[in-house]
Amino acid sequence: MMEYVNKLFLGDCLSVMDDFILNNVKVNYVFTSPPYNRKRNDKYANFEDVNLNYYDFLCNVVNRCLVLADYLFLNIQHNYYNKADVFKLIGKYNENIIDVVIWEKRNPMPASGCSLTNSYEYIIILSKIKKIIHTNTTYMKNHITTSVYSNNPYSKIHRAVMNPDVASWFINTFTKEGDIVLDCFMGLGTTALACMQANRKFIGIENCSEYFEIAQNRIKGV
Repeated sequence: MMEYVNKLFLGDCLSVMDDFILNNVKVNYVFTSPPYNRKRNDKYANFEDVNLNYYDFLCNVVNRCLVLADYLFLNIQHNYYNKADVFKLIGKYNENIIDVVIWEKRNPMPASGCSLTNSYEYIIILSKIKKIIHTNTTYMKNHITTSVYSNNPYSKIHRAVMNPDVASWFINTFTKEGDIVLDCFMGLGTTALACMQANRKFIGIENCSEYFEIAQNRIKGV
């Protein structure tokens, strides 16, 4: 087990997680944010954000995460292109959904014309075996508000980097020191950095070799 901990793995997340399951790897939590499937592909310089079977892909991700972890925190935002898939996913896993945290953005990109501006994302909390989830403090609301990650230093190649404040909030709110957190869409390593800062262990998977190298270098620099 230790050969998997505090390491990043380059490859397709479904294949890598299959290997984890085969080798009986277990983690306490998964905290992850899949690609948006926006079709316009305006977020990633090195990844084609188009998936014709997005719903099936999300189901395959969720199924594997629920085998590997006690809890899955799935960050996802519905948009014009993926809305039906996201809502269908919520219906399919309704018995596994413990709660939903709303991540509100103070300064979202305005919608054109008179359309509603999409100013929030879901963090869906799922579990296959647990009925409730506890926080590390009392009176913790299922709502977090931050600004858009406008200070993202990697915006030219990855405009959808996880906001470090959000990753740290979840790591510090729900996990304990020594817990293992898996991010199967590690991107540039934000979840790993949040874990290291909070004395948690991490496992990361990333499919894009350029993002993987940047994440590796960021982790080494801590």
